[in-house]
Amino acid sequence: MKHFTFILIFIALILVLSLAVFYLSKRTAFVFDIKPTWFYVGYAVLLLAAYGVMAGAMHWQTSGWFAHLVIISNQIVLGILLYLLLCGLVVDLVQLFAHFSPKVFGIVVASLTILVSGYMMWNAASPRLKTVKIAIPKLEKPYRIVQLSDMHLGQFRGKDFLQNIVNEINEIDNVDAVMITGDMFDSYYNYSEETLTPLKQIKVPIYFVNGNHDIYIDDVGIKEKLRKMSVHVLENEVANCKGLQIIGLNYMRPNDTSTDMMHVPMGKETMASVLPTLPIDSTLPTILLHHNPVGAELLAPHGIDLYLSGHTHAGQLFPLTLINGSIFEYNKGLHQVQNAHIYVSAGLGTFGIPMRLGTHSEITVIELVRE
Repeated sequence: MKHFTFILIFIALILVLSLAVFYLSKRTAFVFDIKPTWFYVGYAVLLLAAYGVMAGAMHWQTSGWFAHLVIISNQIVLGILLYLLLCGLVVDLVQLFAHFSPKVFGIVVASLTILVSGYMMWNAASPRLKTVKIAIPKLEKPYRIVQLSDMHLGQFRGKDFLQNIVNEINEIDNVDAVMITGDMFDSYYNYSEETLTPLKQIKVPIYFVNGNHDIYIDDVGIKEKLRKMSVHVLENEVANCKGLQIIGLNYMRPNDTSTDMMHVPMGKETMASVLPTLPIDSTLPTILLHHNPVGAELLAPHGIDLYLSGHTHAGQLFPLTLINGSIFEYNKGLHQVQNAHIYVSAGLGTFGIPMRLGTHSEITVIELVRE
């Protein structure tokens, strides 16, 4: 069903892009009082190039400044074009009640697009602290852990971004551990040990599991760099943190029959095949770390109390936020499945367009209490 939904979304995307080219061309021609012929070609080429660069950017094995400039310019332009379209539609709705001249229409749409785009870029670059309280009956004492997910260090985020996150964490009282649920990097730009050095300033244990973008870039290399920062990289392993049992799984499908729309090169291991092989003590308070919030039906037999994940970005920006819930069963926030809790972080970074609307970048403070 999810695979069929993905196909429908792809078809809808092609249709929407075609309608977008038609609409933008007609309205731009209206503003400048000229024929739209060349605008059809211009907008079509611009949109196709923008989507092509965005799709290929994470696979380009380059850290050069020219490719960096092309990628960031392209992705910002793509975001601006998207909201130029939406702002134009909004102003056209207003025109049903107040008629604008072509010049006024153009000025209003351009101004609104600039304001909205500026806000979205600021919003994406300004993480917020979010506190979530979760009751786990097995606990003998309360814990406070910080979850970071989907940082996407690369074209738009680097060492300074990570340093700001670390500064925020170090200002939180009584943190017992930091859990990073994947997608540390998403490009070769800023991909270095130097970028990760702020992690050394965190004085509590840090645990990491990989995400699909880590696999696209350099899964082995990312894990090696994190280990040099004293991060506990969990690869289908169980760890103990001050009385908490931490299970860390590699990025994988929940079972043999499930599909993965991210097209990640994976082996035969699945959550269903790996979890039974691990030395899990079901009597201990247990947290599972896995990037993609799938396999919730597998938690109960292993006594897992809390499942931390990310991956979804909560849709990242409107209007994708309207359909993300149909793609992911657990799209964002806190959920309960039988006796287990699932928390899906909206993430810290962004994929492609460096903007957020309808969502916020988050640093999640999770307070674990007995009841």
